[in-house]
Amino acid sequence: MAKDPLTFAQELKALYADRLLSVVLYGSAVTKERVVGYSDYNILAIFNEVTVPDLRKMSKVAKAWSKQGNPTPLVFTLQQLKRSADVFPMELLDIKEAHQVLIGDDLLGQVHVDEKNLRHQLEYELKGKAIQLREAYIIASDNEKAVKELISKSVSLFQILMRQALRLLKQQPLPPKKDAPRILARYIEFDAAVFDVVERLREGQEVAVDVHELMQGYVGAIEKIAESVDGHASGKPG
Repeated sequence: MAKDPLTFAQELKALYADRLLSVVLYGSAVTKERVVGYSDYNILAIFNEVTVPDLRKMSKVAKAWSKQGNPTPLVFTLQQLKRSADVFPMELLDIKEAHQVLIGDDLLGQVHVDEKNLRHQLEYELKGKAIQLREAYIIASDNEKAVKELISKSVSLFQILMRQALRLLKQQPLPPKKDAPRILARYIEFDAAVFDVVERLREGQEVAVDVHELMQGYVGAIEKIAESVDGHASGKPG
């Protein structure tokens, strides 16, 4: 069974032959952010056609792959991938930016993402996740430990979204997600220092802080970023 991405890609090719157009490794495994022994391997398999029997056929090798701590492969036809750029712009831009073709041709150049769709998904994610954060705080607010955990567990996602905001603002190259708040604050007025405190909490450091004031600053910063992304639609300043 597969022990590395290339071996897994070869197993898929043996199963599907010419119906499998490309197998792509993407994500932290092909960037400087990869942590050996911690980061998993993300695989995209692109077919000319996929049926339910095709998915069943992958079960044995996919289970072995998943048991090693890797996500189940993303499975698309090339046509589905092209037609999904309007609903998954952030994910597809990330894949296009950091990928390695293991088997077949590099077909991601045929996937085109419209900036309007990127802005729309980014606004949706920022506002939606901010709503969820506020709702979770209502339940956790009488327990400081629970509030700290809520904040620290959420920061990675918001760092990713801020990195996407930098993409919308044409910042290149995109920084590691931990650096995104500091760099985004050059373009949007918000308190980036809040994210430094939250990152220290996430890393398990002892931080002397009023968690409720921290939550207020944290949510406020996220809302300012969301407002700026919203304003980006009409060219209004954030």
